[in-house]
Amino acid sequence: MAAELDKLSAYYTEQGNKPRADLYKALASEERATNGPETVVPVEQTLSAESPAQALPVPNFYIKRVVNELVTPTLDVYVDRARKQLKEGFGEEVEVPTPPQELFETLRGFAERGVAYLDEVYYLPGRQMTEKDKFWEAKGRVKPEPYFWQQVENGNYPASATVLEEGWRIGERLGKPMYANGQQRYTKDDYMEPLMKYLRDLGPKNGGIEVYKKVPETSRFGASPRKIEGVILPKFAEMTEARGGVENMSYLEFNVWGNMAHPEWGKTDTWQWFRDPAFRGGRRLIGGYSHSGGLAGVNDDSVGSRHDFTAFSPVVRFPSKPR
Repeated sequence: MAAELDKLSAYYTEQGNKPRADLYKALASEERATNGPETVVPVEQTLSAESPAQALPVPNFYIKRVVNELVTPTLDVYVDRARKQLKEGFGEEVEVPTPPQELFETLRGFAERGVAYLDEVYYLPGRQMTEKDKFWEAKGRVKPEPYFWQQVENGNYPASATVLEEGWRIGERLGKPMYANGQQRYTKDDYMEPLMKYLRDLGPKNGGIEVYKKVPETSRFGASPRKIEGVILPKFAEMTEARGGVENMSYLEFNVWGNMAHPEWGKTDTWQWFRDPAFRGGRRLIGGYSHSGGLAGVNDDSVGSRHDFTAFSPVVRFPSKPR
């Protein structure tokens, strides 16, 4: 175990992330001081003396630690801020419910586990959006391109793709980066990177995901929607004990919140997977590419496809009226 912690400390030292490197260094020292085992291989992972099993990688990240002070706005501040954002965004008063306690518990859990940048709290109302919705009439707004609405009308994209789902959200302050031949990163201390490496080290036979040689092992690029939805985000939710629904962002969330708070999301030359199904579920929506409409641009690709230019962005959603 200590050896694995040393490797993580060295990795984050190389990345220039001293706080996280120091954390793993301290954990390694503590492990050695208590004579902890260098390698942990659960009994159920051994096969037989004739056919010994390789030790599976041990996750040494999202480790819960004490956070003495976590300053978050009060309930009233969150509600007042959301009302102002929505009045400006939709041009009308929008009823905003009180954020649930689970949202604050999730924020604390993320802070305790070193999950940085996934801490932007906002509220979006449940709303059926149309091509002529007045939301897109405001100056500077970027409306989904006609192709999107035509595909919905043709039945290739589901009607649900035009519905903004209600709920408080914890989303990323990060936006997808510019393309750099597959080596691009969201940030030097992207909280997803340790999980991506762990799942690639596990491999699909052990409940992980495939290696994609065009991207680093730590990259959140090069993963298919099938693995994002079926492996990566469920594992993230499990390991961080998130109390809301951990989902890949939908295209409408991307467009609406992008217009309201993050216009830069449409100004980078990489793509983003969305959770919306297309063509009866065999495909997923994809978009955000700056040379193809940015916030307006949307297309689709197979659920098994992987690219060195396409990533994903999780949100944790807390609907006020759970289904």
